[in-house]
Amino acid sequence: MTTGTSSGVVRHTCLAVDYIGDKQYRCQDLADDYSQPGDSGSPVFTVTSGNDVELKGIHWGQTTYESTAYAVFSAMGNIQATGELGTMTNCATGYSC
Repeated sequence: MTTGTSSGVVRHTCLAVDYIGDKQYRCQDLADDYSQPGDSGSPVFTVTSGNDVELKGIHWGQTTYESTAYAVFSAMGNIQATGELGTMTNCATGYSC
């Protein structure tokens, strides 16, 4: 919402990320893209061709790891595995997944 579309590379996968005090989120992915407050909940995706994309996760914040700032997102596989959002179909009508 705030940043608009940005791009980056996933640099670390499935790391435990500390967040606000003593909370820790397990198996989060870190990317070197740019984000700002207000971007939480944004889709993280890969363009597969033209206007087609593959949903990779949901952005929720930023962290510093090994002295580098990263955007943090929960990968779709982990979200689906935990059932946090219930049963999900990540495929548009008319397409096969």
